[in-house]
Amino acid sequence: MRTLAILVGLWAAAAPAAAVAREPATDEILARFADEPTIAEVQAWASRTAQISPARVRRWLAQSATFATLPQVSLEWRLRDDTGQGFDYVNADGDPVLPGEDPLGVATDADQGRSQEVKVKLVWELDKLIMSSERIRVINEGQDVVKLRDKVLADVTRLYFERRRQQVEQLLAPKSDPLGQARDALRLLELTAGIDALTGGAFSAALDPAGG
Repeated sequence: MRTLAILVGLWAAAAPAAAVAREPATDEILARFADEPTIAEVQAWASRTAQISPARVRRWLAQSATFATLPQVSLEWRLRDDTGQGFDYVNADGDPVLPGEDPLGVATDADQGRSQEVKVKLVWELDKLIMSSERIRVINEGQDVVKLRDKVLADVTRLYFERRRQQVEQLLAPKSDPLGQARDALRLLELTAGIDALTGGAFSAALDPAGG
């Protein structure tokens, strides 16, 4: 009985120590980084920096759809100077010319004028309202933008969570030697710089608003 009491006493004494040594839960670990930007914010910054937002592509498509409704306009302007003179033909006595007589030309009137002409021409290519070459070009460029957007978001997402893993590792299993600590610190800086490159520096600015 005495042995059992001793074991119970030892267990009771060890229980608080075990509670103190409890490993932190995952939520508690990740909560330490709650003040940092979320992945959604980082992805939005990356899209804006690369100018590849979905709204931009939709705007292109809308503009290309209405492009053919605008006519081709041509303008032509002409300025003319003209001089005119009328003649009557008579004989040497001033009488009407008879057969066989040499006619003499007598000027009866003269005028000089200036005229201007303006021509405006509008041409619609109605077939392009259905599918124009401009719209096809925009669709192709839109597809390229979507591919670029997917790549940028994939890159920034990978860097974000790789950086978070590095932070957790340094928190829970820090290196004991100076070289290992320096390498971990440099790796964290490298990942942060990579995210900054894709977000135009918005990530670091959010980490340290006072320093921005």
